[in-house]
Amino acid sequence: MATTLAEPEEMNRLSTSNSVYEVTLVDEKPLECCPYLKRFTFNITYKMTKQIGRFTLGDAEKRLRSIREIYLKGDKLIVKGNLRRGSAISVIDLKRRKLDDFFWCYKPTSSPSNRFLVYIKYFPPHGLPSIRTDVVLIYDMKRKPSENRVPVKGYTKQPKEQVGLPIYPTPYVKAKAYLLSEQQYWPPSWRYDVSSPFLWSEDEKKVVFLCTHHNQTYVVKVDLSLGIEKPKISELPIKIAKKMVKPKYLGGFKLDLMRGSKKDRILFADQIEWDGPDHIIVKPEEYYLKEEIRLPVP
Repeated sequence: MATTLAEPEEMNRLSTSNSVYEVTLVDEKPLECCPYLKRFTFNITYKMTKQIGRFTLGDAEKRLRSIREIYLKGDKLIVKGNLRRGSAISVIDLKRRKLDDFFWCYKPTSSPSNRFLVYIKYFPPHGLPSIRTDVVLIYDMKRKPSENRVPVKGYTKQPKEQVGLPIYPTPYVKAKAYLLSEQQYWPPSWRYDVSSPFLWSEDEKKVVFLCTHHNQTYVVKVDLSLGIEKPKISELPIKIAKKMVKPKYLGGFKLDLMRGSKKDRILFADQIEWDGPDHIIVKPEEYYLKEEIRLPVP
């Protein structure tokens, strides 16, 4: 399978292919109602018959501003688009030329085979503090849309942010829920903040990342060996030398955490990568003096 990524000004050259299909983004136009939102048109070439079909994606409800990546998994085209803040995922059934599923999220990361997508549940950036906590969800491209959802009382059609199965944190997995009623009483330090990209294992049975809560960053491993509905969560608290933290940093939520006496237990990373089966190399954000930190995986 071949896939290309492009910058916004090169979007007409985005393309992807497998043994059955070749898909190319051929047009994008602003919506009349709101010019900062766009409608995107794809050419779909069926390699065996050489037939070419078209599919158009985008309306005011979807809030799409640009497209970052497209790729194929079997008969499905997955489109990663950009909102003003966050990402929009479109799953298109190429056999029927129909939008199969659509949802909003943060940090969507595909597994090596493109079967799974792991991401953070979307919440409005300026919403109530009680809902601004990171819940990690997973989507299986081999499942029907209804099988990639936790039923929510009161909704016949669930909101665009309530899609996927919870795999972290533990309270959400146990409750099989996107929101917990007790969230409204949590102090800011109780929030879960995924503080690194997601890292998949090659066999797609493990997802590793950093998460900060209760003034402590953990290396988190989610084991999916028993299936995505039975994730096994392991956490290992990190501790780094205080002298590795720069004396001056940016303001906001991160500064409040790193001002305290536990700043050696807080870590925010731009990149993580495997270093053997049991360790990761973390490339920290600009708050740290060291360019790389090696950490064990629980």
